[in-house]
Amino acid sequence: MDFIGGGIRSSQLKQALSELGVHVQDAEVVNIKLDSGPGRVAEARCGWACLHFRTQEEATDALTGLQSVYMVTDSSPVPRPVLVHWPYWQHRPWGLRGSPFAGHVPDIPTLAHFAQANSLEYELALEWRRLQWTLRDAKLELQKDHTAELAAVMADYKEAVAASKQAAAAGQADAGSKPAEAPTAAPPPPRMSACLWLRGLPDSVSQEVLKRAFAQWLDAPQPLLIEDPATLQARGHAVVRMNSSRHAKQLEDDISTMVFLLGGTPRPVEAATACPGPPSGSLRVYDDALRQTFGSDDHKPLRSVRLVQIEVARSAEEECALRLRAIMERHTLDRAHLRKLANEYRGELHGRHEERIDEEFRKLISLRKMNKQLAGRINQANNNRRKQAPIKLPTRYHRTLGLHVI
Repeated sequence: MDFIGGGIRSSQLKQALSELGVHVQDAEVVNIKLDSGPGRVAEARCGWACLHFRTQEEATDALTGLQSVYMVTDSSPVPRPVLVHWPYWQHRPWGLRGSPFAGHVPDIPTLAHFAQANSLEYELALEWRRLQWTLRDAKLELQKDHTAELAAVMADYKEAVAASKQAAAAGQADAGSKPAEAPTAAPPPPRMSACLWLRGLPDSVSQEVLKRAFAQWLDAPQPLLIEDPATLQARGHAVVRMNSSRHAKQLEDDISTMVFLLGGTPRPVEAATACPGPPSGSLRVYDDALRQTFGSDDHKPLRSVRLVQIEVARSAEEECALRLRAIMERHTLDRAHLRKLANEYRGELHGRHEERIDEEFRKLISLRKMNKQLAGRINQANNNRRKQAPIKLPTRYHRTLGLHVI
């Protein structure tokens, strides 16, 4: 269940679903616990939830019934559309040779290290980094477009409601004047954190591998692999708590500036400071639009949550909610298309790198054979030389060379 905001708790969501008539075995709002200072623990709220049912038949029936569900909160008069779907990451279709994660070659386990410049792994890792940066920029542009489109629909609703109120109170206000603009609230500032968020890890990396990798910076590292609650499998993400927020920032700069490889070649590890707070990425666009239009969003803990189903609009609020849902569903298709393209680019680069690595291995094997053959010839020549009788020169050559013959 996507776009639920950052202020809802698992118990609230489960209760709201029960009141709607949808009985789930469990409703898990996905939050990641992070260190936010000395003795304090906060959460990075992801903005989505995982609904668990007893059987797949119950899940299928619920999925059909939840396609028109909306969340009513205190931050906005417009019901909030939430999108329900099957898990995206049930399996990973990319990667060659059985590798579950593009960019990591399972036949080449490597220790954690910073790649040396002008090496093969350094060159290939830079290609991966350029591709990841290109995809990241494309995502950011898509998010900006989606936020602007949602905010425009909310602004239309706001102006229509204001115009209706002005018309109803024509004796108190000039009907031709524009409604006053609500102050736009800035997004909440990120809190300092001593945690480092890692991306791009191969699925084969375990807790022990991460501990050994970060033992060079920490006395007793306690990394946390992030598992998908739907599949209970790792998704290439982990959180590592450093000694301080300054320490985390320094290591983030080192990993981002240099090329850090962990458990797989040649895809480099990506690092960012893991800050507690509201959802990020594509799941923040609705709240960004709320702030731009109404001056508030759903990132603070909600006092009350109610789920409703809207299929036909009976008010201006419901009409706006239906328009927002249509836009968000189209945005989901845009993101799915970008995700498909990204996987194709990653798979293509993965294949090219595997061929390049295989070619280098063939060269090394050929060179090893040549060295072995050359060493054999040298040994044979030395053995033959030892077996041969010493060469005796005639006396005149001895005299010519000035040698004393005994």
